[in-house]
Amino acid sequence: MLRHVALASVLALLLCSCGPDVIQLSEVDNGKTITCRKGDQLVVTLPANPTTGYIWQTYRPPSGEHLVLTRSAFNEIPQTGGRKMVGIPGTYSFYYTVTGAGKEGISLVYSRTWENKAPAGRFEILVDAAE
Repeated sequence: MLRHVALASVLALLLCSCGPDVIQLSEVDNGKTITCRKGDQLVVTLPANPTTGYIWQTYRPPSGEHLVLTRSAFNEIPQTGGRKMVGIPGTYSFYYTVTGAGKEGISLVYSRTWENKAPAGRFEILVDAAE
């Protein structure tokens, strides 16, 4: 019996000492509910080609109560031969930190900022965070 209590205590300590997770998300996660914990980082990476005028941007910014957008960046896809070329596609990455328990959505649109028409793409997920 004492052995079981000791084992349970060790397991509880190990689970509590786990640090925050980095959860990688992509276009295949569109429409899903993502379960995570306070302190986790969510990285949404989506294909893009800003030379066409289209960019990914936040449609509805997070409230800050459950999620905070910490940064976003465009990354070119490396080309063979090491040459920089115009019109090279890449990915946009959005980095979020889970700041509290609760549910909140991430909503991104792929559009040209100067056009007044429906976006060419959407990405939406629901984040369900626990303490």
